[in-house]
Amino acid sequence: MLMDQDPLQHLRRQIDSGRLPNHSKLPPERDLAEQYGVPRTVVRKALAILEAEGKIRRHVGRGTFVGSAPRDRLERGAAEAWSASPIELIELRLFLEPRLAGVAALRAKPEDIDNLHHCLAKFEAATEWETLQLWDRTLHQAIAIATHNSLLVRVMDVTSDLRKSKDWDRLQKSTMNEGRKRNVAVRHRAIVEAITDRDPKRATMAMRDHLIGVEVILRDAAEDLMEDAE
Repeated sequence: MLMDQDPLQHLRRQIDSGRLPNHSKLPPERDLAEQYGVPRTVVRKALAILEAEGKIRRHVGRGTFVGSAPRDRLERGAAEAWSASPIELIELRLFLEPRLAGVAALRAKPEDIDNLHHCLAKFEAATEWETLQLWDRTLHQAIAIATHNSLLVRVMDVTSDLRKSKDWDRLQKSTMNEGRKRNVAVRHRAIVEAITDRDPKRATMAMRDHLIGVEVILRDAAEDLMEDAE
């Protein structure tokens, strides 16, 4: 019996200390009321506060469990996103970036256009792998910035960070040579020129063609690496 304990404070301490581990099931309200020697309304209020704090989750017909279900799903989703494969990443980019280039063609300001040409020139002049990748990412982010949509910029920040993963870098590096660099530079220039000309349809198609080319190369490289590992 826990007759001298405040149910809210006691349960909170038990959860915070780990004595009640994550996903463990709490006794029913009736049993908790008997343990603490308080009315069920007091227990119900304590559980409501703990639920609001994210310390427990309550399922009708199943009971009350330690841990917050929405937070758990969010954490799992975030972990899965950060462990996404290069193929998953290029599929996401194919959904997002062609439309993004089209919007940029409509909304880019003169300073945005100048920045795109600056990034393009830096990419074309790069000779080291790290510098090449830096200006590739920066160019694609600059296109997002030219949309003047803060949410699109945030999403592109995430994709840019994912492009720094070892798996992405390894696949890209394994396929990069002078001929491919020239090809990418040509496709980049087509995108930038379409945005400069305020042609959203052409910008969309140029970005789509560019990323389809990247996808084909990445898939071939991934298959080659799998064969080498066998």
